[in-house]
Amino acid sequence: SQTFNGALNIAGAVDLNSTAAITLGSTLTTTAGGTVDITNGTLLTISDAVDADGAFAQDSAGAVSLNADVTAPSMSFTGDITQTANVIFTTDVAAATSDATFAAIDAGDFDTTFTIDDEGALIVGGALTNGGAVLVTDADTASFAAITADSLTTTDTTTSQTFNGA
Repeated sequence: SQTFNGALNIAGAVDLNSTAAITLGSTLTTTAGGTVDITNGTLLTISDAVDADGAFAQDSAGAVSLNADVTAPSMSFTGDITQTANVIFTTDVAAATSDATFAAIDAGDFDTTFTIDDEGALIVGGALTNGGAVLVTDADTASFAAITADSLTTTDTTTSQTFNGA
């Protein structure tokens, strides 16, 4: 397993690979276009904010425990997420690559906010369950397989929104 308890301030890319758990116990910030690529065999725990200057990718089926906001020009999570706090997902560039894709999200009765750049697509391929307030504040398109939440508010989705079963 890999545990990072101190702040990571990296002028370039971060590539973390483990067949076991990975824990980010403090902030992770990249600059100079630095991407973040995480491959976790078991649990990835993100306890503090991630602010990537390049794309963020969690690219394994390992589960994710999320207690903080994630900001990047684009992002993808292939492992199922369990929130342990209110979370804001933000893509922050005006480009067709500002997409955000997620497997399933168990919001744990916490609020989930998606602020996806107005050129980007928001895709939640699995169910978003146990949601508190779910807010989609921007995106070119938004697609959800299913949502179970206390409330849903969408604003400024440019092209389309698709919500499937519950």
